[in-house]
Amino acid sequence: MKRSDSSSGNSAGITVEDELRYALFGAIDGGTERVEAALSIGTDRSLADRLAEHRAIRDALRRPQGEAVPEHLIRWVRREVAAREVAAPDFSSWIAAVPVPMAAGMRGGAAAPLLACDAGGVRLQAQVVGPRGGDAGGVVGRVRRSEGGVLAQVRVSLIVSGLLVSSTDTDDAGTFEFAPLPEGPIGLRVEAPGGDIHVALSTGADGLAPDARV
Repeated sequence: MKRSDSSSGNSAGITVEDELRYALFGAIDGGTERVEAALSIGTDRSLADRLAEHRAIRDALRRPQGEAVPEHLIRWVRREVAAREVAAPDFSSWIAAVPVPMAAGMRGGAAAPLLACDAGGVRLQAQVVGPRGGDAGGVVGRVRRSEGGVLAQVRVSLIVSGLLVSSTDTDDAGTFEFAPLPEGPIGLRVEAPGGDIHVALSTGADGLAPDARV
């Protein structure tokens, strides 16, 4: 499954993952090469500072157990977490998606149970695909109008353990995809025409509800 771009706000299509991998491994692929190019021409003045912070966290994680982590790194991590906290109702009050018969054209395949819910004139269908072989797993889905018809270019966000992991827009067929899938309670936020809809896909401790494992 392909990776969706995370919300980093960086220029030139650079994601947070690109920055982290460049800080750790250098220019190893297209995404990290874009980081190196942006760094060399100075299009993003804060890029060098962010790379330095990424490397500092890497070095801190390599410290011997019991050695104190620098206070400025603790503050930086807290800022990053706070920036990704989702302003939404408590997860337990979200709309729960329920298993439904498989629909045609779902990218997760027949092995992944199809979950769905209807709210605010919107019908959300999603599949939580667990890790298989070299596949890291993820979430695939589709957004439609309850009365019929796809909803294209609608923003959908993946939320895991109360944190915004990634956001993407539905394509012309109303479909979306997120990968890889972190562990934890999984939810989706759909920025529908009538207002945001928050849908709980799973609440299992391992990130997959019993009826959503594959």
